[in-house]
Amino acid sequence: MIKVLAALAIMMGTAAAAEPTWCKAPPKERQEGWAKSGESLLEQYRGTKHSQHLLFAAARVVCNAPHSREAVKIATEVVSAWMLETGLDEARAQESIAVRLDEAAWTADETRLCDALPEESKLDDAKRHLFGCKGNILWMSPMDDVDLEEEIERGAVDHDDLAHVAWMLHRAAKELEPYKPDALIGYVIDQVDFRILPTDAVMHELDVAPYNGNRRARILLMESLASLRQQVARIEKVIAAKDAAWREIVVAGPAEAARQWTEAAHQYKEQLAHADATPVAGCGKKLRSELAAIMKPMDHHSLDGALDAISDHPLAGYLLARYARCALVEGDQQLGQTVGVLAGAVRQKPGPRWAAYYGAMDAIARLGESSPVKAHQLPMLDSHHDSGRHKGWDNLGTEGVIASVGGGKVTFVQKKIQVMDQECHETNKIERVSPDGHVEYRRVCRDKGMVWTTEGPTPVILDPRFTDQIKPGRYGRFDIDLYDQPAVPLYLYADARKSKLVAIGTFLLQ
Repeated sequence: MIKVLAALAIMMGTAAAAEPTWCKAPPKERQEGWAKSGESLLEQYRGTKHSQHLLFAAARVVCNAPHSREAVKIATEVVSAWMLETGLDEARAQESIAVRLDEAAWTADETRLCDALPEESKLDDAKRHLFGCKGNILWMSPMDDVDLEEEIERGAVDHDDLAHVAWMLHRAAKELEPYKPDALIGYVIDQVDFRILPTDAVMHELDVAPYNGNRRARILLMESLASLRQQVARIEKVIAAKDAAWREIVVAGPAEAARQWTEAAHQYKEQLAHADATPVAGCGKKLRSELAAIMKPMDHHSLDGALDAISDHPLAGYLLARYARCALVEGDQQLGQTVGVLAGAVRQKPGPRWAAYYGAMDAIARLGESSPVKAHQLPMLDSHHDSGRHKGWDNLGTEGVIASVGGGKVTFVQKKIQVMDQECHETNKIERVSPDGHVEYRRVCRDKGMVWTTEGPTPVILDPRFTDQIKPGRYGRFDIDLYDQPAVPLYLYADARKSKLVAIGTFLLQ
């Protein structure tokens, strides 16, 4: 029966009746009226909540007579309250209280830990928040800023479990922020983290300096993990009560997109590794061949179809952006610009969180006007900004039907048109005198009749690497805007009717 009551108590977040384990020795001077004092402290706590110092004061007074019925009653409420605040089970809640009540050791551990933790990066800053080295203990004040947006998407946080815990505590608190009904929509991207909540294995991060042997570090991480799980459980309880359309946008759509990204990341792990590496001379050749293999099977019936196919692929847009960066580092400015324009015209998904964002965006599009969530409400990581659709393609460079290619030059088909021919002569009437003293006379013109002439794009000097893509009769647009370098093809159609796209961003599609 006692075991059953204890189990029920844990499930309800309350402690089974037990003596306080934190009383190692009686106080030097026994306090008269300690029981009344303890009850008074608990009464104040009930009225304020989260005034943890009142709980610890009540815990301290029961050590006047820890085996008494009054002490057990007060201790049981203290432990129950601490379990509810932290999410700890009863044994760990008792341990947490015991360590905190050893004030001298608690303060000494704080000094030792905080003096040793570095302050050089945002990850360092997050860990200092986690362990209370910047004022507040993070799980108790999770709205304190944890600025890891630039590092969270497959960045350094992937390799730092303690910083990751700090990020999740902060994000969970943001979603439960009162008076902000849209805050829960943050689950679109946060579920990527919440679905892989840290296990107790994270505690092994404390096996090395400066954490090893530090009881404060151990207790705070233990509390942080329990609090995080408790917060996420609260979030998911609220989400479960939402209607199906809301959950399709905030949960199901993003989760499926993140799953597809993760699956693609495994399939293309070598390509991702090459893309993520610091760009050095020669990086472009490998990335280009890998990208070509990904893009070749894509839709090539139209420019919009190809751009949509690249956007829909989990990794193509991101790999294009990294290839553009690589080309620029290698000094290939024209190619870097062209590929960069293509990357800016499609979705870039550097990690599962951005994939989840676009998954929510697609769910909103499917629901149309009936969508309970609007696109502007979706959370975005500031480390990456949503690209403008097809940005830069309509006005860049020159375009036309290719007439010939040779001698490093591309000419375009010219159209014959009729224009009015005129004959003009100057009169002796001065029109104006320019600042340099030149006299300009008024001109008089008369029409002579219609004549035939030609008009069309002027020839471009072609980058020889792409000569094999250029054939007479194809319709193409060429990037010629920067650096006076040879032009590269932005896109090519098989014929003047634009019936089939054959290349995009210098990549052949067939």
